[in-house]
Amino acid sequence: MPLIRVFRRLVKQTLFAVGLFLLLGPVWAAETTPVLNFVGSQFPYILERSADGRIEGIAADLIRDIATRIDIQADIQIYPWKRAQEMVKQGMAHVLIGPYKTPDREQYLDYSQYHFYQDHMVFYQRSQSDITWNGKIDALDAHSIAVVLGWSYGAAFDAKIAQLKPIQLQTLEKCLTFVLVGRAQLCATNQRNARVTIGKANYTEKVKMLLPAISDTKGYFAFAKVLELNKLKLKFDQQLKQLIDSGIVSELNARAGLLYQVESAVE
Repeated sequence: MPLIRVFRRLVKQTLFAVGLFLLLGPVWAAETTPVLNFVGSQFPYILERSADGRIEGIAADLIRDIATRIDIQADIQIYPWKRAQEMVKQGMAHVLIGPYKTPDREQYLDYSQYHFYQDHMVFYQRSQSDITWNGKIDALDAHSIAVVLGWSYGAAFDAKIAQLKPIQLQTLEKCLTFVLVGRAQLCATNQRNARVTIGKANYTEKVKMLLPAISDTKGYFAFAKVLELNKLKLKFDQQLKQLIDSGIVSELNARAGLLYQVESAVE
């Protein structure tokens, strides 16, 4: 076959393929299940990576259940907490997993209507220490406090953060270590994370919890405001409410040894 005829046939086939793609492309796109990117940090019982690499926890279970119900694909990833927040703030991910509500975060996060877990924020001190406090933040001025960078400890504590000038550390284990070596008198954390970290580090006999609690806080799914996901958030909230009403959210929390108060779920 002359070379020119081969060339013409190839051109026709290529043009036909391009035309077919342009014709059917929108149909294929319309039938593609949307992918929603969920990001969070390693939170004991809430979001964790197992030994075999699987992402699990209360949040992961709820996300996968809801994704099936509203016909989306959920891509769940774990990052350092500050990075995960920044990704959602910049629209690089759709949903932040587990944040507490703060005025600063509400500037860039559209929180779910319902929380899915609760935390008790507390202090830990060395077992030999005898620090006491009455629950008033101003009474802490005389003490050195270590906190985890990027965490919120409740409105009252966060409002006094500049006054308290705490030592900000990357991890809870470092926070507890600072207390043990005498570089800080108190470590501020939540009871859920502390229970796991203290056990893994064999600190059970070395530190003790200081009551009353700093605050009781709630954790949410929060959508990136910059991406304007209002319709999707509404569908997500409707399904989350069904899981709350059916007792599934309470059951998942109970399995992890956490308390979930149904009567305070609606904000």
